[in-house]
Amino acid sequence: MRPEYWHPPRELNASEEKIVKRIKRAKLFTFIGRWQGKQARYVGCRKNLFDLRRTAVVYNLHVLATIFTSSTDATTASL
Repeated sequence: MRPEYWHPPRELNASEEKIVKRIKRAKLFTFIGRWQGKQARYVGCRKNLFDLRRTAVVYNLHVLATIFTSSTDATTASL
């Protein structure tokens, strides 16, 4: 049951869709930034880029693990 004030989402134009995609990407980067910390871990751009990519890989593995465990729970519950 939906509340009285609920309304269906409105259509977005192309520029608004770009903004929504940009916001989603920015939120992802802030999440990775929280994992990394505020200070640079290494001296030099190349090593810091490596650290950013390493953190992103770990984040992606966490997301995949969450998806895998939720799908595994759903299949075991149906047995």
